[in-house]
Amino acid sequence: MQKKAAITKIKSSIKKQSLITQLSAFVITLMTILLITVIIFTYIRSSRQIINQYVTDTQKLLDLQGSQLDAYFSQLENFSLHLRSDQTFMELISTQKPLSYFSSEYLKTLVRNEFYFRNDLIDFSLYDVAHDISYKISRTQTARNLQTGDTKSIYEQPNYRIFSSGKHYKDIVPANKAGEENGLFTFFRTIINIQDQKALAFVSFTVDRSWPDINIGTATENEITILADQHGTIFYQNEKTHNNDFDYFVKNIALRPDENKKTFSQNFIKIKNQQYMMVKSRLKKSEWLIISLIPKNQLDAYTESTRNIGFFLGFFSILISTFLISIFIRYFTHPLSVLSNQLKNTGEGNFKTMLNIQGSSEISLLSDAYNNMIQKIDDLIAKNYVSDLAKKNAQLVALKAQINPHFLYNTLQTISAEAIENNQEKINDMVMALSSMLKYTIRGEDSVTLHTEMEHVQDYLFLQKERFGERLSYNIQIDKDLQLLMIPKISVLNLVENAVVHGMSHSAEKLHIEISAEHQDSKLAITVTDDGNGISMENLEEIQRTLEADDWKIDGNTIGLKNLSNRLKLMYGNDAKIHVYSTQFTGTSVVMELTTEEPNADMEIKNV
Repeated sequence: MQKKAAITKIKSSIKKQSLITQLSAFVITLMTILLITVIIFTYIRSSRQIINQYVTDTQKLLDLQGSQLDAYFSQLENFSLHLRSDQTFMELISTQKPLSYFSSEYLKTLVRNEFYFRNDLIDFSLYDVAHDISYKISRTQTARNLQTGDTKSIYEQPNYRIFSSGKHYKDIVPANKAGEENGLFTFFRTIINIQDQKALAFVSFTVDRSWPDINIGTATENEITILADQHGTIFYQNEKTHNNDFDYFVKNIALRPDENKKTFSQNFIKIKNQQYMMVKSRLKKSEWLIISLIPKNQLDAYTESTRNIGFFLGFFSILISTFLISIFIRYFTHPLSVLSNQLKNTGEGNFKTMLNIQGSSEISLLSDAYNNMIQKIDDLIAKNYVSDLAKKNAQLVALKAQINPHFLYNTLQTISAEAIENNQEKINDMVMALSSMLKYTIRGEDSVTLHTEMEHVQDYLFLQKERFGERLSYNIQIDKDLQLLMIPKISVLNLVENAVVHGMSHSAEKLHIEISAEHQDSKLAITVTDDGNGISMENLEEIQRTLEADDWKIDGNTIGLKNLSNRLKLMYGNDAKIHVYSTQFTGTSVVMELTTEEPNADMEIKNV
């Protein structure tokens, strides 16, 4: 109740304010709402465009880095097969004979050369299966202190079955799983005998993080860059915290196929209560993933300047608009204030002062209308209105004295009696038919039975038959069961009159009219057909357009298909229609279709 009372009080307070204050408050409020809406819309749109453009650029960069990473992997694969190109090496590992001192030194030199061939290796190992000797060198050791041992450790690797068999005889595992915390991954390669597919030696080396540290990611502040294989195993991550969370994210979210790469707004994910924009690139050859996670607050920082500028300009625009609107409203409403003051003087009885207000055309017209009103009121007061009132009374008496329809009925009755006295039965029949039609047309009801309507159609045709003689003939086929159905009054009569008027207007030929009715599925179709001149194609199209047009104006002084069509629509809605079919020089058929109720078939009706 208090809220409702407060609203009522505010409305009452607003209504008491002047027009200038009300208009100013309304326009300023409207302008403020529009400006704020435009600012918010512009900010949202520009923010999306900035983020989308940033994501597009990031996507292109990651795709390029993915191509480079594919090339890097290809280099490592070729490097893992380097030793196969050394014929002496292949001969030494293929024999079961014990190695000589020089052969052993040769293998150690090969291992050192391979290790120093690349500057991104942390270690390099060679496992000679036939002689059960392993050679390992790493950066934690001096070059001369190359370690040797047996090959037992290679068989104890968890992924031994993967790289020792299969199609490619290789495997890559994260470096930390191979015991190297600072490495990127460890590459395992089996060197086999081509003839019997048996393992001759194993090569393993660990690659450091220098390549991804330099070559992947966007260098965006707080960005998280992840390198994972097609199974979701993380090999590289530039952020060490929350490893378990990122493992779950990679395996359950990042590996999903992209449903719509263009909808970047759907790429926001949440990890540890922090929202990130995810952009990923899948390598073409290895199907590894480079994933870039940019914090949402970092992206929002890019749009802060746009937002701040927008709100500053909006606030400044509102202030300027408020000032200008107030000035313009006061300027344009000043004539109304003058008119308001003058109306107060008029209410006190001053009918002599005229206005001369300059302004817009509406204000000028209002000023002229006020002056005319004051002039007329002043003239009316000075005029002898009593005589005008007497004149109006005289006109009213004259109107009441106009011919009454009963006078016409009595006259026709007198003519009928005279015809009977003089044995003029046909004249009597014509007068009685005319009298019946006259009473029918001015009767007040809107709907009549089909039987009543057809009685007066017969009266009309009887009179026309007496006029045209043998030139006019007609036939009426109406079932007894249909004659109690209700139809609009003078509807069929209008159709028949059109058939007579237009069918015999420009021809001396005979005219035959057929009237029939059909009732089916709560639809009554009454058809009036004549064999007159018909209607040309152009006129028929014009009639059809007129009947279909939504023009509800009914001219009570004319009788025609359009007026009848409008009556039907007003009484029955769009279910009632008039269809016109005609062929020039052949004839015309007009069908009136309307909804109706079933008649009372038990009532006796005279056959028409």
